[in-house]
Amino acid sequence: MRTEIAPNILTVDDDPHVLRSLRAALESHGYRVRAATSGAIALEACTAERPDVVLLDLALPGMDGVEVCRRLRDWSRVPILVLSARVHEQQKVQALDAGAEIIVAQGTEAGGHGGSRGTLPLVPALVDLMARRAPQAMVVAAGGIADGRGLAAALALGAEGVLVGTRFYATVESLGHDKAKARILATSGDATVRTTVFDTVRGYRWPDGITGRALRNDFTARWHSREPELAAELEDEKLRYQAAAARGDVDTVVVFAGECTDLIDDVPPAGEIVARLVREAERALAVATGCVV
Repeated sequence: MRTEIAPNILTVDDDPHVLRSLRAALESHGYRVRAATSGAIALEACTAERPDVVLLDLALPGMDGVEVCRRLRDWSRVPILVLSARVHEQQKVQALDAGAEIIVAQGTEAGGHGGSRGTLPLVPALVDLMARRAPQAMVVAAGGIADGRGLAAALALGAEGVLVGTRFYATVESLGHDKAKARILATSGDATVRTTVFDTVRGYRWPDGITGRALRNDFTARWHSREPELAAELEDEKLRYQAAAARGDVDTVVVFAGECTDLIDDVPPAGEIVARLVREAERALAVATGCVV
C-alpha cells in the first residue's frame, strides 16, 4: 500500500514566536514544517528541500522578503504566500512583481504585528489592486476574524479566504500556555493594545510604524508609552521577563491576541472551529442575501 507524503511547508519569519505558532497549527493538520529565520536561510532550505509552499514574511533582517521572492522565481515556481505586517500598497506591488501569488490583507485588529489600516477598508483595496496588477493572485483577509460572520464579511469584501489566528490560539491543539488561553477567554478587545514594549524587552526590532497587538498586562501598564525608560533599564528587565516567561507568568509576558477576543469563550478542537466557521458563514450569507432588496 502506497503511503502518501505530507506536503512540506517552509515558514520564513524572524520572530520565533510566529514560527512556533505556525508550526503548531500546520503540524496539527499533518503538514511537514521547516522554519527559516532569514532570507538567506530560506533560500538554502528551498534549494535543499524543495518545499511545496513557502509562507514568507516581507520584513526580514538583511535580505528582505521581496528579494527572496525574486531570487526564488529565478529557478522555482513554488507557491509563495506573503504573510506580512507591511500594509503599504507599494510593498504589496513589489511582492507581486517578485512572484508572490497569495497576499494576506491583515488589518490592525489582528493580534501580533501589523500596521494601522483597518481590515474593513484594507481588504477591498487590496482586492482591487490585485485585479489591476495580478488577477491571478489570491487575497486572504486577516484581522479581527473569529467566527463565521467574519468569514462571510471577508468573502463579501472580495477576499477568497481568511487567515485566523487568535481563535485558533484558544484550541486544544494550540501550543499556547493554558494560562494564556484562559486569559484570552476572560478578556475583551478593549483589553488589547498595540505596543512595542514586548519587542524591546525580547530584543526584536521591527520597521518603523509596525507594532504588536497583545493583551494588556502588568508589563504594559508599567512600560507602554514609557519606551525610553524601558530602554534605560533594559538589561534588568530582560532578566525579569525571561524568568516570567519560564514560569508562564501572563501578567508579565506577551500574549499576542486580536480585538476578536470578545467572540471567544471556549477551547475546542481546531477541527470544530473550522466546521463552525463554515456553518456560521453560510447562515450569515443567507441572511444577508435576504436583506438586499
